[in-house]
Amino acid sequence: YAWYNGRKIKNRFLRFLEINDFLPILNDLSKDQSVAKFATHLVYISKANYCAEVESKIIYSIINKQAKRADVYWFLHVDILDEPDVFTYEITHFIPGKVIKVDFRLGFKIEPKINLYFKQVVDEMVKNNEIDMTSRYESLRKHKVQGDVQFVLIDRVINYDYDYSALEKFVLTLYEMIRHFGISETMALGLDTSNVLVEKVPLTITQKYYKRLKRSK
Repeated sequence: YAWYNGRKIKNRFLRFLEINDFLPILNDLSKDQSVAKFATHLVYISKANYCAEVESKIIYSIINKQAKRADVYWFLHVDILDEPDVFTYEITHFIPGKVIKVDFRLGFKIEPKINLYFKQVVDEMVKNNEIDMTSRYESLRKHKVQGDVQFVLIDRVINYDYDYSALEKFVLTLYEMIRHFGISETMALGLDTSNVLVEKVPLTITQKYYKRLKRSK
């Protein structure tokens, strides 16, 4: 009960945005030398089924929580299909060599080893001259060292300043307790734990003020 309803409550707060609306910001952030570089290749796992969409929490993570400058922004989406042996992918270049989305379509019999599949996609893109994976640091680039890759998984956590109902609070708290006994999303997706950051982001960002503080002086 807690597992089903906990996921249902969390999905209620899942919002999707148009990637195109944020391309100018991502492009400018990537070039902004005043922001410390977070990674050469920054890879997010996206839940958005539609190619042109991305979760609001991913945009919040890149822009608002901590500005994350990267040379290339990747959004990976994994679609598990009812057919058993489907093993394909599609690539969308929103900004060539800068903002890229990869949609994996996997049959239910295919083990989701996303880290391995992503490397295969990158190798094919390099062969087709679609992407340059050589490090962007001059000292490493002249020796043809591969650029670093950082995966980020968004963990949407309860923020208790939001006015949840008593039942919702109970279900979400129980859901989080049960989740610790299950397999992690990192393991479920077959990611290399050495280059995965699990970032906690509040379940809901906007909150209405039901009572206003009054300034006494």
